Amino acid sequence: MTASYKCKKKLGALNKASLPRIRGKRLAIVRGIMGLTQVELAEELGVSTFSVSGWETVKYGGLSLKGAKKVVTLASQKGVRCSLDWLMNGLGIGPVINAISLKKLPKNGVCTENGEEMFIMQELGAFCSIFESMTEVAVLQVADDAMLPCFEFNDYVAGCKKTGQDIAALIGKVCIVEIPGKDSLLRRLKAGSQSDKYTLICDNVQSTTVTDPVLYDVALSSAAPVIRHYKLDGTLDLTKMPKEEPEENKDSSAE
Repeated sequence: MTASYKCKKKLGALNKASLPRIRGKRLAIVRGIMGLTQVELAEELGVSTFSVSGWETVKYGGLSLKGAKKVVTLASQKGVRCSLDWLMNGLGIGPVINAISLKKLPKNGVCTENGEEMFIMQELGAFCSIFESMTEVAVLQVADDAMLPCFEFNDYVAGCKKTGQDIAALIGKVCIVEIPGKDSLLRRLKAGSQSDKYTLICDNVQSTTVTDPVLYDVALSSAAPVIRHYKLDGTLDLTKMPKEEPEENKDSSAE
């Protein structure tokens, strides 16, 4: 392999890493490590939510140098070391969390002693970076007891969104579902009375505290089967992933 070829290969890799699309993915990773939503990051930086969304989805040219400098400064304040060269061009070492600072980082107003949530955010950020666009990914923190015993309160789940007719292939699976005009939920999908409607069921239907353990004939914006499940002990739980319902039960309605 000639020196000229090696040089061209290195330049090619650098040019690809500098693409606005790839830069947007790196920004999403940093944001995830800091445990911020796009809205929260915008507020912290003093910019509009549209700006942050545009940086990650490569609208209006993507992340600018000025914006990247603000992100790096904020990350440092939150105990995350991230170089400007890495964020803009993919050069050097990626973000590193300062273990000492983890104890000082609040989550929903409460400090977590061991920083478990921050490590989960880091894992989720890396997971999200796999996809071309953040709109393809669904991430949810479990907020009820509807899917016990597998999914506990405050667990994190993530998956790849399906829309339109593709949702039908997910019947019988536990999914993060988006209902137009409402919050996302974690529920098991069953067929509705119409081809474009679905019934959403709690696995813990007998003892859940949610008001409506079964929702009939719901129109969905998207559904994402759970392929990542994180618990607050910092582990990735693959041993308790819910089993898909048998074929003969997929098309039956909830009792």
